[in-house]
Amino acid sequence: MNDISIEMSEQLVTSAVDSLNNTGFYCLEDVIGLDLQEKFSSEVFNLLELKGKRYFSLINPILDNDLVFKVLGENAGLNSFLIRVSENALKRKVAIKDSLSVLRVVTGKNSEGQSLKFHYDAYSLTALIPIVIPEGPTKKAGHLVTFKNLRKFRTSFIINIIEKAFLQNSFMRKVLSRVVLKNLKKYIYVMKPGNIYLFWGYRSLHANLPVDPSYTRATLLFHFGDVHPKSMANQLIKSSRHSAEKVIEKSN
Repeated sequence: MNDISIEMSEQLVTSAVDSLNNTGFYCLEDVIGLDLQEKFSSEVFNLLELKGKRYFSLINPILDNDLVFKVLGENAGLNSFLIRVSENALKRKVAIKDSLSVLRVVTGKNSEGQSLKFHYDAYSLTALIPIVIPEGPTKKAGHLVTFKNLRKFRTSFIINIIEKAFLQNSFMRKVLSRVVLKNLKKYIYVMKPGNIYLFWGYRSLHANLPVDPSYTRATLLFHFGDVHPKSMANQLIKSSRHSAEKVIEKSN
């Protein structure tokens, strides 16, 4: 099997968009080969050897020539597919240079603070690539939970900010966490390495379940289609968020 096996076609794009619009979700099953899965997981554990057993994240690891994740940015079929899906959502051109990738590794120290932090993404499409998923109890393995397609794509960045302020705060996150944990089957997506999971990150409120500190959970998030690319406030917020991640990285 090829490292990444995607036969790009307009039929595939249409199928994905229809599923995303109607169900809020789409899964590319078994598209990452076993050899590449093993390389991804080995890279994660190599990074943990360097950084220690704790939470960390890397911004745009696919642009780092020293990391194996660069193959994701180099795969024409995958990138073409994700661009076309996000273009369909936004009804405009989307450039690969405007995408964002984030590697998140949750384990050990500070892992408890990285769960059930419900949020909307700034990008239309989120592709979640599971790398290391614990084989422990569901509620302690960090699986994805979502409230799908709660809102539309907004033309106003101000409305976007108001919606985020209302839902992305400690009180609402506690409320949403209780709702999810009382009816887990309705909101959970159990992830499997080898698959790529797609959802409208901008429209769907999402988070991950807790991760037992003794487990390791690693995912790579691939974001496409910045919904408010011309907003200076949006750029400042994203820059501030990335800076905050670096502060966490240095303090751990």
